[in-house]
Amino acid sequence: MNSTKIFSYISLAKKAGYVLSGDYKVEKSLREGEAKLVIVANDSGENCKKKYSNKTYYYKVDIISFATKREIGESIGDKPKAVIAITDEGIKNEIMKLVD
Repeated sequence: MNSTKIFSYISLAKKAGYVLSGDYKVEKSLREGEAKLVIVANDSGENCKKKYSNKTYYYKVDIISFATKREIGESIGDKPKAVIAITDEGIKNEIMKLVD
């Protein structure tokens, strides 16, 4: 997994307006079919990981566990974030290539 490139894609997605962060926004994007990829921080609580694992399974959205809350927050120029959603299919595909 090339974490530097993944952070670059997350940062690019944020600048282009394709990142949603925070529990409420991510859940809403899943319900509305807007989220293409959910990224959960490795240091998130077990309840958070299970919750998003179940939701992404139900809504048929890809999910990865990646980095720390602090690192994810820094990559989008914000405070630490436990979960973010990518809403662009192209960026999602590029990130998934790096994860596999």
